[in-house]
Amino acid sequence: GTNQDFADADNAANAVCDFTSRNNYWRHPNVRAQPYMTFRDDAMVTSDVVSDASPVAYICSSSVAGKPMISPEFNFPWPNQYRAECLPIMAAYACLQDWDGLLYFAYSADGAPLASFSNQSDPVRWGQVPAAAVIFHRGLVSPARNTIHVGCSSVDQISARPRRGSDHYSPYRVLPFISKVRNVYFDEVYEGDADVVISSGHSAHGDYTGARRAIVFADSPYTDGLATERDRAASCRILSPTFSFQEVAEDILGMDVAPAPQDAPETADMIAAGPSGVFFAQRPKKLLPWLGYITEQYLAVPHASSLSAGHPSWLHQLYLAAAYKWDLPGQYDPSEAGRVFRSDTGELVLDRESGLFTINTPSARAAVGMMADAGPTVLGDVTIECANPFASIMLVALDGQPIAQSRRLLLTAVARAENTGEACSPGRTAIIERGVAPVLTEPVDCRVTIRTDAALRASSLTPTGARADALPVTTVGGARVIDVTAAHSPWVLLEG
Repeated sequence: GTNQDFADADNAANAVCDFTSRNNYWRHPNVRAQPYMTFRDDAMVTSDVVSDASPVAYICSSSVAGKPMISPEFNFPWPNQYRAECLPIMAAYACLQDWDGLLYFAYSADGAPLASFSNQSDPVRWGQVPAAAVIFHRGLVSPARNTIHVGCSSVDQISARPRRGSDHYSPYRVLPFISKVRNVYFDEVYEGDADVVISSGHSAHGDYTGARRAIVFADSPYTDGLATERDRAASCRILSPTFSFQEVAEDILGMDVAPAPQDAPETADMIAAGPSGVFFAQRPKKLLPWLGYITEQYLAVPHASSLSAGHPSWLHQLYLAAAYKWDLPGQYDPSEAGRVFRSDTGELVLDRESGLFTINTPSARAAVGMMADAGPTVLGDVTIECANPFASIMLVALDGQPIAQSRRLLLTAVARAENTGEACSPGRTAIIERGVAPVLTEPVDCRVTIRTDAALRASSLTPTGARADALPVTTVGGARVIDVTAAHSPWVLLEG
């Protein structure tokens, strides 16, 4: 197959292979730009997740139900100063998604200065490999509790709808941060067994009546491969043949399909659009812009994607509301939609407003992002305090025990790094001087508090893993406090 597909026709063809794969990079620099290499110096933790697709979204968009999924190339390249996000985020969501392989691009024995894709001389990337490998290989982050299929009918597969990871209606922008997501390709009738299936939106073709639960919409109104037959509500009408969806002139929200509340199934709640987004209502007398309906099995919203301009988080809002209606794991406040992305396991949180990503599992804790602004981050029996504007802190148990019972832990703390003499353009959009070795590393001003009975000893580690300097461990209120500021190493080994 291929490791770089751009439409469902590509990926449907890959689905016959032994496994599927996808390369992706966060803010891939323009290495051929003249006279200087250009780049975007953005942090993923503060990006607009619902409109700016991430490697998590793109890799998910190439997955197929029942097939192993591998990313043979991924990286958050230099000179992006936030590249320490890469491994904690990728290892954690790879576990949530139950992916089978991550190939970190790339190791190279040539050259000591930092380079875009060579990781081995970069303490903020290579320094996190041990902890990330432990998280991924030992499954310290749980797989998702729900499986979501993205349904692609025979018409969906051949529609000209590229950029599946970042189109305004794409399920991959949001759902991979919540639950396990896989594509399912079928001709006419979906026959999968996912907890929830959502139509791809590429057409209005496809029968989802056999689904356990289905979210059905159609960004494209066509029902045939030549895009000549138009009926945006076709798939929704199959779910409830007696319910009326009528095509009308586009209203103020851009919708061209109007459902009739009086014809809704007896057990249905209507779905309406208001100033703050979408919500469920039980047929109030006041006329509202109706989107569709939800029952105990189906959420039918034929043209909900028309809300994208005014309410870009519409899909996140709908899914969170549906999870509550269907009593699914991952029932969170719909008002967080577009701002906070929580896994259905409760272990992963990406809060783009505060610029913070956290891992909170029995044997792994991490806080990544704008640490100084975030203040003390409490993750169960671990509290992380860091004065750096941006940093990545990971704590993993090496003996398989919960953090509080572990007697051997690896604490990894990194921030930013650059070459000696490295110089960027104003606004950090181009590299004017690449710089030379040695690599300069920002010290991490950080304290980690662990509520444990273990009498922990702390040692910084050399690049070969040997113990270097002993670090002080203080006891405050029965908890152990480790100050990594003087470590002069990405790694601190805790033993007790």
